[in-house]
Amino acid sequence: MNMYERQHGGSGIKAAAIIILAAVCFGAVSLQGATYTLFDMKDFSSQELRMQAFTLNEDCQLDIDIIGARHKNSDQMYALGWILDTDNREVIWSMSEEATRRLEDDRKLRRYNGCIRLDKGDYEAYYFAGNPLQMITGFSLKGDIEGVGDLLDIVGDAFDDEFSEDGTLYYKQMKSFKFKLSCDNNNFVVRGDDPPLFPNQVISLVRPRNLNDERAGFTVNTPVEVRVYAIGEYSEHNDVFMDGAKIINARTRDKVWAMERWNTDWSGGALKNRCYHDEIRLDPGDYIVHYWTDESHTFDDWNSTPPYDPYFWGITIAAASDRYADNIKASDIDERKKTIAHIIKVTDDVNLARDFELKRDMKVNIYAIGEGKKGYMYDYGWIKNAESDETVWIMREKQTDHAGGAIKNRVFDGILELESGKYTLRYKTDGSHSYGSWNSAQPSDSRHYGITLFAYEEDFRPDLIEVGSLRNLGGGEKAVAPPDFNMHVPPAPDPQELREIMEVHRKLTREYLEELSDVRREMRESPSDLEAIEELKEEIEEIQQAYKEDIAELKSEFNRQHIEFENRELDIQMKMLEKELKSLDNMNFIEVSPSGESSEFIVRIGGVGNNANLKTTFQLDKPTRVRIHALGEGVDGRMYDYGWIKNKNTDSVIWEMTFRKTDHAGGALKNRLYDGVIMLDAGTYEVFYVTDDSHSYASWNDYAPPEPTNWGISLRFEK
Repeated sequence: MNMYERQHGGSGIKAAAIIILAAVCFGAVSLQGATYTLFDMKDFSSQELRMQAFTLNEDCQLDIDIIGARHKNSDQMYALGWILDTDNREVIWSMSEEATRRLEDDRKLRRYNGCIRLDKGDYEAYYFAGNPLQMITGFSLKGDIEGVGDLLDIVGDAFDDEFSEDGTLYYKQMKSFKFKLSCDNNNFVVRGDDPPLFPNQVISLVRPRNLNDERAGFTVNTPVEVRVYAIGEYSEHNDVFMDGAKIINARTRDKVWAMERWNTDWSGGALKNRCYHDEIRLDPGDYIVHYWTDESHTFDDWNSTPPYDPYFWGITIAAASDRYADNIKASDIDERKKTIAHIIKVTDDVNLARDFELKRDMKVNIYAIGEGKKGYMYDYGWIKNAESDETVWIMREKQTDHAGGAIKNRVFDGILELESGKYTLRYKTDGSHSYGSWNSAQPSDSRHYGITLFAYEEDFRPDLIEVGSLRNLGGGEKAVAPPDFNMHVPPAPDPQELREIMEVHRKLTREYLEELSDVRREMRESPSDLEAIEELKEEIEEIQQAYKEDIAELKSEFNRQHIEFENRELDIQMKMLEKELKSLDNMNFIEVSPSGESSEFIVRIGGVGNNANLKTTFQLDKPTRVRIHALGEGVDGRMYDYGWIKNKNTDSVIWEMTFRKTDHAGGALKNRLYDGVIMLDAGTYEVFYVTDDSHSYASWNDYAPPEPTNWGISLRFEK
């Protein structure tokens, strides 16, 4: 019997069998020192956040071996690991709080090698491989950087001579990042990396993307205690949550809870990460939980170190205990389905109006988003009684809340009782910061920039209202509404003539909008027909010329009545049409070069727009190395805009653009890129590329990739 057998009381073969079995069930096992490895995280990518959950079936001493990195002139770490208690979501160990030592070959790399004793229970280990070079590009001075010290730390790292312009030395440093956890017994289970869940969870709005505005409803049947867990981004500079949450009563629109500076705590990572984790009491009723984000620092797009519990970035609502679980349920409260009238997506320098009539007394929910600060509103809405010309409601800055984004984005969400009768909905903007022309961070619900009236009552029916068309009254350029401003439009000198002019105006607008709609339809039906596009260009020029003449004549009539006039809606539509037409020059093009290595491209499909299904054929005379460059859209492991190659003779797919094969292409995270080489035998092949109904060339709904015209697939000879 050898020494190992004597020490362990059995044959080496039996002991080896037991160790192998333990390795299969519980993870890798290290023979030396009788320690058992739970996990060994390494080979990180830039800005990667990795999680590993595990369960200890008995009290255990853990050995930690971790290498991270910190900023040049501070203790703040940008690559680090930590451990959470799954049940209470509290941090029980963090590298940032330990006495790490510097590695000899790199002054930023830090190592910790020590022990921690943990009780029996469920845990989660995290590692964030932060990259200062990427973090600096995500910063702005609108609250992302908490103090000059943080800015100097990050800038100092980004321009340090240790980091080359392309980040080569950082990526070399990143190869050293690791997080290894070992245990003195094998009585543990590694649970994987699935996102954690709360017990008795009711609502979960977590891991949102940038510029997100999410709402969900729930109903409380009896008085209950509710557990609220919310993590967001707080701006000390603006004294608001850029990523934040609130709960409102769905019927009264009263705010019953919100994330505030005073009721939240630091949640780890960057100082701007704040957390609320407590119980609140709610009375019976319907509620809406709302979470919003700005344009930076969200899950999978951190511009600073993430919080300790990054998978719960957002808000989660749960029953505080099992006794309340049956009395609080998620519900489909569609707070936005009963629209009475609206003026939304309002642009710069307009003065808009829409008439509406209520055929009975009615409570309405006013939802208005505008621009205001220090007691004044610059973009705002109001409601007038059309018969008495009295202002019955106006948007005042002191009655609004922060609408997400810049602090000057303001929102009013409240109830107003209106008697039956005729009213006019109004909205006016100044010359800056409005829909599509933001000069600061946009509000989270930018699509509703303007004013909307929703029906509050359950028995609302469409036949109880009549709504007129949108009118532009002009004169929005220098509009500012002080707190006590009372809007009053003087009567026109000749009401009958004005009505006739307005009728001509409406008819002219309707006719031109119909013409522009027809042109736009033709553009989308034949986006790759160059001859048709040239004809459409000529048609648009003719429309523009006729439009100028008609508008000039109409404007003179308005001037004669001493009334300002501009047809902003038509102007916007005309500019949008011109922009779309220009983009068609590079949309859905297909190029196929003759077989021969003298050509740069074999096949090129680019500038692909929405709802495309493109295909072309090419032939190779001999086995050829081919480089594929494919750019498309993919989210959560699934591709939505992508390409593939088929052998035409065998009808078999020989290559397909999958999410796993692709990398981030720049711009929005869903922009995906494949750039690789495959070998193709001699033969005939078909190349396909398809898109869904959003986020494609000239129709981006998020940041475009650096080379948008390459949205598609190209094949070229690999030298």
